Amino acid sequence: MKCSKLSMKKVKVLTNGTKQTFYKVISPKIGGGSVRKFYKQKSDAETYLEQQQILQKNYGTAALSFSDKLRADAQDAAEILDGTGKSLTDAARFLADHLKMESAGVPVKQAVAEFLATKEVKNPHNGTKKRTAQGRNYKSRSYHLTPFMEQFGKRTTGSIKTADIDAYIAGRGVANQTQKNFRQSLNALFEFAIGREWCKVNPVHRAMKPKVTPGVIGLLTPAETNRLLASCDTSILAAVVIGAFCGMRQAEIARLSWKKVDLQEKRITVDAEIAKTNGRRMVVIPDNAVKWLELVAMKEGMVMPAGFRRIFDHARVQAGFAPSFKKRNDAALKTLLDAAEEDRIKLTEWPDNCLRHSAISYRLAETGDIGKVATSAGNSQAVISKHYNGLAKPSVGKSYFQITPTIKRGKIIHLPRKAA
Repeated sequence: MKCSKLSMKKVKVLTNGTKQTFYKVISPKIGGGSVRKFYKQKSDAETYLEQQQILQKNYGTAALSFSDKLRADAQDAAEILDGTGKSLTDAARFLADHLKMESAGVPVKQAVAEFLATKEVKNPHNGTKKRTAQGRNYKSRSYHLTPFMEQFGKRTTGSIKTADIDAYIAGRGVANQTQKNFRQSLNALFEFAIGREWCKVNPVHRAMKPKVTPGVIGLLTPAETNRLLASCDTSILAAVVIGAFCGMRQAEIARLSWKKVDLQEKRITVDAEIAKTNGRRMVVIPDNAVKWLELVAMKEGMVMPAGFRRIFDHARVQAGFAPSFKKRNDAALKTLLDAAEEDRIKLTEWPDNCLRHSAISYRLAETGDIGKVATSAGNSQAVISKHYNGLAKPSVGKSYFQITPTIKRGKIIHLPRKAA
């Protein structure tokens, strides 16, 4: 359909029962048809007609269909883009792509589920699920992302903004270190989403970074360690000994089998699939630790038993330390806590990660060999030097690795809680 021609006519219009003279200006409309405007004064009609003629001459017929608002918007946009080398068309295409991406992607609920699923693989022999080295932090990722999924589950991955991330983390009401952990899990989720082309940018990159002040490394004294070991049930003794004297990470011990513990060679093989650094290493077993492990060593099975944390809390309380979780639904633990309160024993706070910290610090103090300590601990020499050097005296280090059992295999004699 052809556009109407630009023209002006004098017409009679019936208004309120009376014929009045108007000047009608007809301008073409893109796609066919026309736009009609009526003016009482001939001069006004002529002015409008002249403007339309100029637009038609300069920009063609399409310009005649632009509204005044559209022209104003175009002028503003041109000023914004001035100096960028980009046209209004470039800007429009970029915005359209952005809006498309924002509304695209997949529901957050789906993204979280598929992300967590990558942390587990099925055993081809029995179909059971096993956590991989990359998924060793599965529980913490799930802890951080499950409430995020519940809050934003119906939103798409492309619609999540940095402000959403900030509000979510701040709304957890947790300490800065935990906020940092939440941020790391969210960052991993959206990096995964980008890889699947479910979003174009990672909203976590510009999210606020909680400031975490490094805490003081806490160590157990030789006397405290001796008291702790004497309080351990035989089922957890090996795991505690390996943490306290070999310095292995608890997450690594949790995946360690007895087949990797060689008491003859005094070595523990930490395979890449269970190591934090994804690299295989050999961990030295000190002579005193060998004696402890000989009491409970097995030919096969896992070193750390199921329910380790619950049983270990019992040992901690008996040794004079606070448990990891006082409100645990555990009658035996409640009995121990009630007894401590009745005896007016003030339980000491458990220093964070103190078994590993003690093993590394005392071994470094005793030997002075940063290289060997770093290799066994699975850290760089720079980390060992920065965080552990000078925390203990050589004499105390020597005393620490002289802690040996005075008990027979399979029988643990518990020391009194008030023992020094």
